[in-house]
Amino acid sequence: MRGLRLALAVGLLVVCGRTAVQAAQEPIPLNDYTRLGQRFTATRPFNGIWVVVPSWSDSEGGLTLTLWDSPRRTKRLAQRSYTDIADNARIELPLRKTLPAGSYYWEADQRTGETRVGFYAEILDEEIDDCIYLDGVPNRKRRFLSGISPLPRTYGRVSDLTAMLRRGTHTERIDACRQLAVVGTRQVVPLLARLLADEELSHMARFALQPMPGSAVDAAFRAALKRVKGPLLVGVINSIGARRDAAAVTPLASLLRDGDPAVVAAAAAALGAIGTPAAADRLEQALASAPSSLRPALHEGGLLCAERLLQQGQRERAAALFDRIRAEQAPAVVRAAALRGALAARGEEGLPLLLEQLHGTDAALAGAALWVAQRELPGPAVTEALAQALDQLPAERQPALIEALAQRADAAALSALLATARSGAMPIRLTALRVLPGLGSAEVVPVLVDALAEPDNEVSSAAREALAALPAGELAAAIDPLLRSPEARSQLAGIDLAVRRGLSRFAPALLEVGASAEPQVRLAALKALGALAGAAEFPGLLKVMAGADEELELDAAEQALAAVCARMGDAEECAAKLAAGLAPAAPPQRAALLRVLAELGGARALQAVREALGDADPEVKATALQLL
Repeated sequence: MRGLRLALAVGLLVVCGRTAVQAAQEPIPLNDYTRLGQRFTATRPFNGIWVVVPSWSDSEGGLTLTLWDSPRRTKRLAQRSYTDIADNARIELPLRKTLPAGSYYWEADQRTGETRVGFYAEILDEEIDDCIYLDGVPNRKRRFLSGISPLPRTYGRVSDLTAMLRRGTHTERIDACRQLAVVGTRQVVPLLARLLADEELSHMARFALQPMPGSAVDAAFRAALKRVKGPLLVGVINSIGARRDAAAVTPLASLLRDGDPAVVAAAAAALGAIGTPAAADRLEQALASAPSSLRPALHEGGLLCAERLLQQGQRERAAALFDRIRAEQAPAVVRAAALRGALAARGEEGLPLLLEQLHGTDAALAGAALWVAQRELPGPAVTEALAQALDQLPAERQPALIEALAQRADAAALSALLATARSGAMPIRLTALRVLPGLGSAEVVPVLVDALAEPDNEVSSAAREALAALPAGELAAAIDPLLRSPEARSQLAGIDLAVRRGLSRFAPALLEVGASAEPQVRLAALKALGALAGAAEFPGLLKVMAGADEELELDAAEQALAAVCARMGDAEECAAKLAAGLAPAAPPQRAALLRVLAELGGARALQAVREALGDADPEVKATALQLL
């Protein structure tokens, strides 16, 4: 991936929007059978989007970019498939008509090629609505890096563009093709079809024809299959696949026997994109006799075809094709993809197959089964079966199943996960403890509190991190008994959790803990009060300072008072209260109060420090002089 800062930009042509702000980034790859999307808001009409696509190996890849009306994907507004995208190349999705201002959603899927492509996302501090979507699920703290172009694209008349295409220079003919991709009509199809055999303009002719509606375009592409060879033929095949022309299944199937491996690969991918039962039949027939060198292309086409069938609701036919590929002596990644599809096509009926793979010896297939268990087989019956299988799996696979059960967020898994978190073997127990916060149940609180008190540092640390991740209400229910515990370790954990989450409601309780007999607890409570205490705790802090004998505790009380004064807002009122506490305080405390007054500033604070120049204690007098 060249240029970490260049990485990715998604823009709206003619859309007035925000300017990207440099922020922390993370790469998000587009994997097989996944979808990456971005909701965006256009503040004025626009007529296209563009995306810069980085790759993970500086080589060429492909994807399909679709513009939808919303993340619900109710209405498809535009779509185009792209192949051979160079690293960090910009791909454009022009629109046939201008769209009005409003919220829209683009999505990338159907990765092709031998390299992984994807996008970079900004990591945001606040949740937003215009966020990214991973497999249809919003991540409101991520946004694909984006930019905007303030200039609209203008288009000529079709008649002028046609004339330019006939008689213009090479550059003008290329530009005419670009514009005809948006404004072209069926009248220009024959002219563009003739250019499909042109070595220099074939690609641009496809660029213009591919988004045009109508059977005439499909007929033109099918006719070109007999007229072009080599790379031009591959390009025409790609366009047929992108248009999903079911009438092209037979001529494409004949190309599966072509002597050019690139043509065979393109034909297989196009049949997969068409995704009809007839296309599936032809791919299976080819698999029966294809040489080993061509089988990877047929596997990829078959997987794509089966996925299309599944999307269309033809589950039985999809499952059969997935099973056919699953039975191949193919690389692990192919068999894993086929297993994932076979399970998804069967739904709950695929549960025996899923459990069989979880217990099997093939780690890749077990991983695919877990992926499906986590994302594609909903329902409490599946969750219950997976939970029952937890103790029966090999130890090395149990943590992954625990993660999958937690991601399902199904109450049917709660009992098994709680039992493992209480007494499971290490490190499986640690994994169970870490996932408990995501289960959304108050039953996890006592389990975590009990684990927190255990002498094993790994267990107590995992429990503490899990408690810190609980919703505020459930965390508060855990902190209260910790602070009231007679055990110093529990009190320290309660203090730490209250500070981590900024729970100022525990400030009064922390004042009580500040009177603990345990020095370590007193010191921790005073430091926590510096972060959480408010005006209501001010008098109590003065009392705590008055009783602080240890230098560290006195310093902590001093810093806490300074922090509270800074939050109170009225500096003069705070200075008056501090000054009133000078007279009864011991010399070390008076010196500390003077330092707080000096930090606070203001007329009343200055007066108090000046008066301290006459203090009977030399240390207090020296402190006042130094502060002045």
